[in-house]
Amino acid sequence: MSLLEGVWARGDRRLGRALLAAHRSGCRFDGWSDKFNFAAWMEAFEETGVDPAFYTSRVRRLDEPLPWSHIDTRVAGDFLKSEWAKTLAGSPTPDCRGGDCQVCGVCDFQSLAPRVHCGPLTAGPSASAPGAAAAVYKQLQVSYEKIGPARFFGHLELVNIFLRALRRARVPVKFSEGFHPKPKVAFDDPLPTGVESEEERMVLTVPRDVAVHALREGLNAELPEGLRVHACSEELGRPRTACTYRVSFAAPLANPARFSTRGVGADQSILVTSPKGKLKKFELKDILMDIRQPDPMTVEITLCAEPGKSVRPAEVLKQAFGIPEADVRNALVRKLKGPEA
Repeated sequence: MSLLEGVWARGDRRLGRALLAAHRSGCRFDGWSDKFNFAAWMEAFEETGVDPAFYTSRVRRLDEPLPWSHIDTRVAGDFLKSEWAKTLAGSPTPDCRGGDCQVCGVCDFQSLAPRVHCGPLTAGPSASAPGAAAAVYKQLQVSYEKIGPARFFGHLELVNIFLRALRRARVPVKFSEGFHPKPKVAFDDPLPTGVESEEERMVLTVPRDVAVHALREGLNAELPEGLRVHACSEELGRPRTACTYRVSFAAPLANPARFSTRGVGADQSILVTSPKGKLKKFELKDILMDIRQPDPMTVEITLCAEPGKSVRPAEVLKQAFGIPEADVRNALVRKLKGPEA
């Protein structure tokens, strides 16, 4: 690949025939390693009489024309040669704006000359957008459900879906300040992909005159199936300290008596792999708040949701209660709406 890059970087119009021959031989998408066919390129060069070493390996004379020499850049060739010699010798080139002309060929100091700014560099008064200083914003908490096919949206995909829906609904969300402004929208802790939820929350900052009912109706008109806003409020809910999940299995579970916190040992723990690949140990008594089995095919489990203690229900069911991984993987998990939601 490097050889081909060198040929095309220094090649001339004679390479046109080689390019056509390589194309006829099936060369496509050569930037991809699985599509690159070096032998086909070598055959194309040989067929058209092109020697790659002529462009990549030989020593060029200083007076030899380059493939792009016919393009007039206004910079004289003699000037470039003298600059190359100065570079080898480590000699500087004075700035012609404050000294003698270096005869580069671009300007003649009569009809064309370099622009020299002599005035002081002072910053003018900053102009604020009309009405920007008078804008008053408020925070709104938006509660929505994520069920059905929407459970397969990852968190980043979910964020982009809501941001696009806000734009289509023409909701004037406030943006952060600075060089890279972003909409001021904050979401709850992300759900694992594949998990449903009866109520998730996000908080957005909007102008005070945005109506709550108009925001809810506008978003619902733009959201895909499985995502639906069912409440908007200026009152922000308290952070969740616990979350209850309903796990629905494809077949009845054996030994229902095991699904009880009374059977949890004081020293029982589980190991969870963090996003960075490190194992983290959790004491089961610190994260499992309740578990019950309302019917033979369903388990409801309440887990701690405090920062640093959040664990997926699948990990608890597998490690603490011995449910096979295949059964957990095929189960439908839904986070229920709780009193603190």
